[in-house]
Amino acid sequence: MKNELKHQIKTINSNLDRLLRSHQAATKENLLLKTQIETLRRQVTEKNQELQKTTQELELLKTVKAIKEVETTGAELTQEQKEVRNKINSYIREIDSCIRKLQH
Repeated sequence: MKNELKHQIKTINSNLDRLLRSHQAATKENLLLKTQIETLRRQVTEKNQELQKTTQELELLKTVKAIKEVETTGAELTQEQKEVRNKINSYIREIDSCIRKLQH
């Protein structure tokens, strides 16, 4: 009986040690995976920002090209082209204002 009890305790301790090692390995893997997820999230965010910026630049280039075509052919500007032209003119005025302030 005493030997049987010792054997059971030894088996429990062995199982407990194995369980602890398994838990430690899972904890390390979990931490590694969380780090990888965070890195991937940052990369996705950066790529989305780049994509959004590139899309905006493409739209602006398309509009500028259309405005140039209108200027060379004498056709009427669309409402979107007029808005972009006004926005560009507003940026130019703002830049000119900043330059004047810097010169004083």
